[in-house]
Amino acid sequence: MRLSFLALLVTAFAPLPGVWADDVEQLAADQQVLRQAHVEIEDGALMDYFRKRTLFEADQPKVKDLVRKLGDDVFVVRNKATNDLIALGPTALSLLREALTDADTEIARRAATCLEAIEKQLNPTASSAAARMLARHKAAATQVLLGFLPFAEDESVADDVRTALAALALRDGKPDTALLEATADKSTVKRAAAVEALLRAKATGVQEGRKFLADKEALVRLAAALSLTQQGDREAVKPLVALLTDLPAERAWQVEDVLCRLAGDKAPAVSLGSDDASRQKCRDAWADWWEKNAAAVDLKVLADGQRLLGFTLVTTVDNRNQGKVYEIGVDGKVRWKIDQLAFPIDAQVLPGERVLIAEMNGNRVTERDFKGKVLSEWSMQMPVACQRLPNGNTFVAGRNGMAEYDREKKEVFKYSRNDFGIFGAVKLRNGEYGMVTQFGTFVRIDAKGKEGKSIGVGQTQNFCVPDALPSGRVLVPMWAEGKVVEFDPDGKEVWTGQVANPVSAFRLPNGNTLVASSGNRKVVELDRNGKETWSHQADGNPWRVRRR
Repeated sequence: MRLSFLALLVTAFAPLPGVWADDVEQLAADQQVLRQAHVEIEDGALMDYFRKRTLFEADQPKVKDLVRKLGDDVFVVRNKATNDLIALGPTALSLLREALTDADTEIARRAATCLEAIEKQLNPTASSAAARMLARHKAAATQVLLGFLPFAEDESVADDVRTALAALALRDGKPDTALLEATADKSTVKRAAAVEALLRAKATGVQEGRKFLADKEALVRLAAALSLTQQGDREAVKPLVALLTDLPAERAWQVEDVLCRLAGDKAPAVSLGSDDASRQKCRDAWADWWEKNAAAVDLKVLADGQRLLGFTLVTTVDNRNQGKVYEIGVDGKVRWKIDQLAFPIDAQVLPGERVLIAEMNGNRVTERDFKGKVLSEWSMQMPVACQRLPNGNTFVAGRNGMAEYDREKKEVFKYSRNDFGIFGAVKLRNGEYGMVTQFGTFVRIDAKGKEGKSIGVGQTQNFCVPDALPSGRVLVPMWAEGKVVEFDPDGKEVWTGQVANPVSAFRLPNGNTLVASSGNRKVVELDRNGKETWSHQADGNPWRVRRR
């Protein structure tokens, strides 16, 4: 998987209550992953794991020479260089990725061949598990993790490594020496990670951290600005706004996401575009918003730890009503895929490299690892929705009812009907449950199973997955009418986006909306004005889309 330096940063930083230490399920999963990868869980073995995947500066000339030989005039030399690079494994990845754009087409072609072979051997799940384990052990591993970071397999591994660095940033109450030294490292990725770790752990104070807002690299400025704003530093917001144009276009959404969370309903009615003029217009609008609202904005809204990696989850169905669930990264490449599923109509990625899947034709909801292994299962006749709740409970809904189960699978809520009339369902943020019926209504159900207020949402004529929004609002895809509508609790339309035959909708933190369109077999992202800003041609007929 090709990975840019800027893809190594997320939009917000979670608090560090114990960094997975008190997550028994995550610990057990990590131990199992490491056993399967034949990695011992003692600190020395874990650090050796990362060293073997790091290209040290002394070894770079050798690897660069091998890459150069990919274009040698002699076939035998080219072939030997290809085999030697593949044998080097993960340590050669970064230089091979650079070679993909080499002017010598033979070098670029063979580099792609090497990458394909090496990437088949990668185990990002094990890398993430190893990083989490080192953080739990409070190991003296910051230098090893920093060295590995530029060679991380993908964004999720890099994110777990950075979180581990933050957990290890304080040693005996003092800032870790390796991290302090890395704030001046020539590597942008290492410098940004060190700044982030020290600020997240509050090993470096706000006043000291502000100097990184002037770093020559946008990635470092972004790390500092996001960390400081999360700590309530108002002086970091203005530099954050400037990054709307300073960052590459494909990364500026990270800034927009945080700003939209700060602004809430008062966000400027302007979205980032792909050209310089529209990006400058967006930046200027946010600068104006901050100037007028700085005193009233509550930066505490950023302290909830909400984060966005840019991974998009898609479920699809084929002509035989079989289907798959897969996730793509910010580069559009598939990160993992589970196929041969029985009409996967809904899915949700869970912590610990797991995913919850509702298989309508399989009459079950399963929790699986990313390889498809079933870890847990709930029976439900023709399920149309599944949802892991913040308290760890699991909500499932089928054509004839809804249920909620606690962590031990004890049923704590049940609602039944016998007309196969539920087309979509969701548990709302106020504790109620909501369902879209075959009669074109959205009905609220209280905790006792009593039906409450209902609003008309048009004839869906298809299964649909609504999204629960703050303030009691709900986002409903209206298949027959070719639109997605946001309704307030009284049934008033407060936002509409036009999409061909939508079947699911998902509201992003920045106010944009992801929609799965069965009409053109695409996933599209609409801005707050209903304009399409991104799309993905689905591998099949899409049914559910989410982003994390």
